[in-house]
Amino acid sequence: MPCKPERSSRDVPLAQPAVKLEVRACDTDGFTFAVSWIVLPPDASAEEALASWRQAAAASIRATVPDTSTRSWSVKASDAAGRWTATGQRQSGERVDAEWGYLRQGQILVQMAVYGTRPASPAANQFWDGFTWQKPN
Repeated sequence: MPCKPERSSRDVPLAQPAVKLEVRACDTDGFTFAVSWIVLPPDASAEEALASWRQAAAASIRATVPDTSTRSWSVKASDAAGRWTATGQRQSGERVDAEWGYLRQGQILVQMAVYGTRPASPAANQFWDGFTWQKPN
């Protein structure tokens, strides 16, 4: 993360039963950076959860995203990875550009996100290039 993240968590209905969403987010240089993740139950569909998560993220900024990724992305040890972009509105009505990356490793799903109102910064490029899977403690 390009800045010291704040931590939060909450239950979300991306599977049945609801799963705990862990979030780390921070603001710097006009951008919001966030990394979030969930662990799905063994019988849950990762593809359905990812599609629902993409739709919910886009709806949060009053935007839509296509079903297929808008940018190619490869992350070592991922079962799936893709990036999506959209332009929408913050709660204040201000325009916001968003880029989301979604990764899957088994039943672990990760969303990386950058929100801003101007072209990506070097910090954003490092953010996208810096993700690595780590073994749980």
